[in-house]
Amino acid sequence: MVKKYFSALIALICMCTSFGCSKNSKEDSAVSNQEETVSQNNGNNEISELIVPDENSEEYQLGSYRISPSGIKLYYDESIPDDLMLTLEKYFTSFETRDFSTYKTCLYDGYSDLMEEYLQKDFEYGLENSFNLQCDNLLGMSGADEYKITRIRAEHTENDDLSGFFDVLNDNFGRDYYKEVSESSDSLTDLYFSIIVQADDEEVLLISEFQIVFAEKDGKYYTFG
Repeated sequence: MVKKYFSALIALICMCTSFGCSKNSKEDSAVSNQEETVSQNNGNNEISELIVPDENSEEYQLGSYRISPSGIKLYYDESIPDDLMLTLEKYFTSFETRDFSTYKTCLYDGYSDLMEEYLQKDFEYGLENSFNLQCDNLLGMSGADEYKITRIRAEHTENDDLSGFFDVLNDNFGRDYYKEVSESSDSLTDLYFSIIVQADDEEVLLISEFQIVFAEKDGKYYTFG
């Protein structure tokens, strides 16, 4: 049986071929065996080598992927650094596990203080409460009592002007925050991302092609949100 989220993902990656095999096929078993081998040999906390699914498997329709140390399948090309993908993964797994401390490590330097001040002033609650609301929202979107991230896809937006992304933050913080970030970071990367999760024994597309910006500083990546 084809997992119900596949149709949405196929549209997402512009694939038009149909599925003709069950998840118990020999081809899918071969992919599972390859993943198991990768998992056993991936004890050094690094992303695996690229896995290319068999042409006759359901996995093939989704494209080639790498497996993170935590077992999540990551779909991205070599123009996106591994460390950026791992930060994207860490950012969203912090919502899954409601880990506020880990969430804060993914935020750009000084962002949490500025957002705390803004939220307290305009909404009379702080960043941790905002984080918990985001956790609740994502859980509600999953349609289940709990979920687990299984796949993350990311690609460049090809947007050269990122100033628009920071317009709301400029207004919220009452300063030219975009200029500050641009001048204090080594680079900015604008991505579209999608998140697939396991919820109630099925994989579902939780988030599709949302924009996220990362700032690189001293070889590490941070986001805003």
